[in-house]
Amino acid sequence: MVGFSSLGKSIQTIKKIPDFTIKLAENLMSALVILSGIFSFLIVFYLGYNNFLDGILGVPKPALMVSSRPIFGVVSPFMFAIVFGFLLFFTLLLKFSNKKIKTVTPWVGGLKLKENEMYNTRGYSFIVEYVLRGIYRTKEKDTYVESYDVSNLIYKGLEILFKKLSCFLSKYIMNGNLNYYIAYIIAMFIIALFIFKL
Repeated sequence: MVGFSSLGKSIQTIKKIPDFTIKLAENLMSALVILSGIFSFLIVFYLGYNNFLDGILGVPKPALMVSSRPIFGVVSPFMFAIVFGFLLFFTLLLKFSNKKIKTVTPWVGGLKLKENEMYNTRGYSFIVEYVLRGIYRTKEKDTYVESYDVSNLIYKGLEILFKKLSCFLSKYIMNGNLNYYIAYIIAMFIIALFIFKL
C-alpha cells in the first residue's frame, strides 16, 4: 500500500497508476485506519472481550477500554476523537471567521524598532514582574530591565534534587546487587505478614 501510494512515483518497475487512483486508495486506507481506531471499542465488543470495556471518568459505557481487571490503565480513542473534533471545529471557526485583526507597532520604550527585532514574551508580563519585583528581583538599568525567571529557578532546583535522589537510589537501593533484592523481597514478605495478621 505504501509502495503504490506514497512511494509509487519514485519506483520505475511498478505499473504506472493514475494519480486519482493512488490518492483514493491512500485516503480510503487512512480513513479505515483512523475509523478502526476511533471505534476500536466496537471491534473489542464484537470479538467478545466485553470485560475490557467499561464506563468511568465521564466516559459512557462501553466507550472506555481498560487494560485489566482490576483496572490498571484506561484509554478511550472514541472520546479523544470527540474532544479533538470539538476543538478542531472551534479552531477552524475562529480561523475562518471575519474577525478583523488590528496590527500595530510594538512599544519598545520609545526606541525605534529595528527590522530584526521582535517584541519578546517578557514584554507582555513586565508589569507583573515589576509589581512582584520582590520575587522576580526586577532591577531597572540604564537602557534595560533585569529580572530572574522564578519558574526556571524552581525547575532547576527540582532537576538538581531529582538527579541527586536518583543517584542515591541507584547507588544504595537499586544498585544491581542480587543480595539487596533478595533482602527487599524478604523484608516485604515479613511486612506483609504483619499487616495481614493485624
